[in-house]
Amino acid sequence: MNKQNALKILNYWYTINFLEQESYPIEVVKKYARDSKGSRKKEEKRKSLTVAFEKNITDLDEDYLKKTIADEKEKNKLNVCGGISIYLGRFSREECLLETSRALGQTKYDDKRPEKNSDDIALMALRITEEGWYVGGSLCLSPVLWSIFKLHNKNKNTDLLALLSNDNYLKDISELEKKLFSETEEGVPMKIVNAYEIIRNQYGRYIPEGFRQDECIIEFQLFDNAETMEKYAETDILSLSKSFYATDISMVSEALKQDKMKSEMVHYCDILNTEDDNRRGRIDLVRNTPDALKAAVDEILDINNAPLGKWPSKYNPALMQQIAINLQTNPNSPMGNVFSVNGPPGTGKTTLLKEIIVNNIVERAVLLAEYENPDDAFDRHPFVNGNGKGGRYDQFVPCWCTFKNDKINDYGILVAS
Repeated sequence: MNKQNALKILNYWYTINFLEQESYPIEVVKKYARDSKGSRKKEEKRKSLTVAFEKNITDLDEDYLKKTIADEKEKNKLNVCGGISIYLGRFSREECLLETSRALGQTKYDDKRPEKNSDDIALMALRITEEGWYVGGSLCLSPVLWSIFKLHNKNKNTDLLALLSNDNYLKDISELEKKLFSETEEGVPMKIVNAYEIIRNQYGRYIPEGFRQDECIIEFQLFDNAETMEKYAETDILSLSKSFYATDISMVSEALKQDKMKSEMVHYCDILNTEDDNRRGRIDLVRNTPDALKAAVDEILDINNAPLGKWPSKYNPALMQQIAINLQTNPNSPMGNVFSVNGPPGTGKTTLLKEIIVNNIVERAVLLAEYENPDDAFDRHPFVNGNGKGGRYDQFVPCWCTFKNDKINDYGILVAS
């Protein structure tokens, strides 16, 4: 296994996740249009409502926003307004992908993608208060367009993964915010149009064709009272990037750099870089002959490799599920202790997981059953740093315990989704 390869793979997936920008929120506008057509009786029962509509950027000013919010409050019989998000500028994600290819020097390539992107993304977004003041720290710039800008202005030998890092992105956002809203962190009188024009001018030559520069979406929540707002208001930080896994991937990368990552995780990250497929237990479904594949599957499904436990269910696992279960529960399997399962809803991921969990429970029970007295399975260790008697943390918990047979710990499992 190769630590540097694993680090490159983690950095690659971090960048992919970071650059996966949220779509222009036109669906939120459509949903509000449907919701606002409800009956008056239904509207009177509402406790909260997300309002969203399209507008021309040149029409944005404090008086317009205040009047719009007041009108929506009266129309929907809701009294309190939450934070207001504004998305400015609209362009094609597909055009951005093509421009990214050009920025990387790929002017000619064979595009074999089965389908192309059809959605749009926003140039920037920010939040303001009901009074029309900018909310400090809320400025967002399209990470896709930002990456195109960086790629066009990079040095020849620049490390792309380092160049397109989240740290660099946040640094540029911070500098933009200081330039555009420099008076205070919060409560700066709204200068949306001016800020938009400055950002559009700075990044404008890299914006793909078809840019709808005058379009924006205004989105805010209304509530019947302050208590409802405190309970249901969206408190997530405004972001154009769908960086759902980015923080976790960054944590794993840092652990790897500091040699704090267990070998199983390095093995998992670097599994495709080995030249010795047999050593990793990998089965090549493309290059192997049918006879070789049949022999491999027969061995995996041999009764001697079946798990001891079975989840009580009227349905048995499907063929490929059972292969995965046998590979993961067999102590002699070369597959490693870290594995992932990917698939759409309803395809059997949880079913597979239950079979592995129940096997671990049975295997652990077999080892624990060797002890006539359950207490004999544990070694006891005194606390030393607690403030209680004898270094305890609690008067009713005199010590902490470990299994005498460390093999019992092999059947622990951590599931992340």
